[in-house]
Amino acid sequence: MLPKNSTKVIVLSGDYGYINQITTTIKSVLYHNRGSKFYLINSDIPQEWFKLINRRLAPLDSVIIDKKIRQSVLDQEHVGLDHIQPIAYGKIMIPDLISEDGRVLYIDSDTVVDGNLSPLFAADLHGHPIAAVLDLDENNGSFNTGVVLYDLDTVHQIPNLVKEELKIGQDQGLRNADQDVMNHYFKANFHQLPLKYNYQIGMDRNAFYDNHSYYFTAMNEVTRPCIIHYLTDDKPWRTVSSSRFRDRWWQYYGLSWDDIDNHRPLPQLDSPYHGRCCTFLTSENMGQLPKLVRLLPDYQFNIAAWSTGDAALGGGERLPLPVHYPAAD
Repeated sequence: MLPKNSTKVIVLSGDYGYINQITTTIKSVLYHNRGSKFYLINSDIPQEWFKLINRRLAPLDSVIIDKKIRQSVLDQEHVGLDHIQPIAYGKIMIPDLISEDGRVLYIDSDTVVDGNLSPLFAADLHGHPIAAVLDLDENNGSFNTGVVLYDLDTVHQIPNLVKEELKIGQDQGLRNADQDVMNHYFKANFHQLPLKYNYQIGMDRNAFYDNHSYYFTAMNEVTRPCIIHYLTDDKPWRTVSSSRFRDRWWQYYGLSWDDIDNHRPLPQLDSPYHGRCCTFLTSENMGQLPKLVRLLPDYQFNIAAWSTGDAALGGGERLPLPVHYPAAD
């Protein structure tokens, strides 16, 4: 069954501490999907934020609707992992909070959308109430709840669904919070989406050390992910992260609303160099290093050394150290 209208209805869930990430996700959606209708499930985001951002969204034929819930509703829900907050259970409340008919797409706020969502909204769910992507970390047939496509016409026919799910969410034995709860109800009744609609980043390091070759096989088969999902606590906005597609998140973060309206190219963060080299000298005598730098003009050199002030550098050069020594012509 195809969507009833062309407006893409998208639901987010988050608190004010995640406002930069929420905004980045919205920017990424609108860069590729004008004419979207957002709902934001939250307990503490000020109404002024909604007023201001709706002024930005209006020229993009889009709107965002404030869906407030009481924090006390989620206080008893078990999260387990440090990087998960109780507001993650907001997605479970969608059938009660969202009165839309037809298709509604939920996406976590640690995602960016990197393509057109129309094919996803038009996917044939073969009568299933939801569609999702298998969880690569679990690798046991369960689905990841970072991206869930709801057929609300079907879901709304399930009595007491939200109430029963929230009750199960209080189980202190849950490992993956809302994901365990949703799999309890829908693992045997969901349509499996391609990995490109929930490209699960953040597990490269663990998969390598645990020798989970299937993870790399599955990830490498996707040539163009549509929804990039930054899992685990290895987030791209942290000072240090080891996962792929870190720059992609910052590219969407750096977009202005005018950039989105005019669909300007994403800001480029890549280095103009083919590679980077770093070395630490035990003295200020650089020896043949300047010659090497000039022979490799397409590489960036970062050089550090102990400095005694006025000692001569190799070749008669004087250079304050530690130094950044750029490739010379």
